[in-house]
Amino acid sequence: MPEKPQSIFLPSTIEEVVAQIADLPLNAYDVLRADIQSLRGFESDKTRCDALARKIPISAENISIILSALSYLYSRVNSIVAGEVKLDDIVERFISTFSEEELEKDKRAEATYRLKQLLVISPEIEQSRKIRRLKSGFLQNATAFSSFVDARPDFGDNGEHIRGFVVMVQFRVSTDGAGDGKKEHTFQVDEEGLGSLRQALEAAEKKIKTLRRGDALVAPVYKVQE
Repeated sequence: MPEKPQSIFLPSTIEEVVAQIADLPLNAYDVLRADIQSLRGFESDKTRCDALARKIPISAENISIILSALSYLYSRVNSIVAGEVKLDDIVERFISTFSEEELEKDKRAEATYRLKQLLVISPEIEQSRKIRRLKSGFLQNATAFSSFVDARPDFGDNGEHIRGFVVMVQFRVSTDGAGDGKKEHTFQVDEEGLGSLRQALEAAEKKIKTLRRGDALVAPVYKVQE
């Protein structure tokens, strides 16, 4: 059976995400599920979504929306699951609230089955969530870096001749901070400052290698897992 062509529109509701998950070809769903059941959990960073988009017939932006929606559902559902309240019952009641326009009747059983698989409490997902909290801490995380090399001319006193150039490097660091004023930070360095920055990065890499040595610690340091 040929694969259903990908919509040019991104899902904008939880219901649309669920319908899209139910509509995934089996091999694409298996890839998505296996990736979620790893220590990446529901992380939706660009690198991961780009990699998944090369394996399943959905855009990276769409995959990011799916992962974020599943993360929300996982938190909500598993905050309710306790005692006599079972995951299966919650998922079945949730799917029963969908209109036929939101989810066709012949897709409901598949949607229910897949959500039960994706939302069940998993040691890997729980570990992923814990590692994410440890990474977040109380500080913003840098998520992207860009640079711009600027040669600034010295025109002398009369502005008729160029005596030389001062080379500066401008950096922009994007973060996951909230609000436009906190998302990007810019700074500049000259060539000497660039050398100092490189030395600082090399020193940090050396310390990380020391931490990762087998004899450095009794317990291993997290890379993506304990």
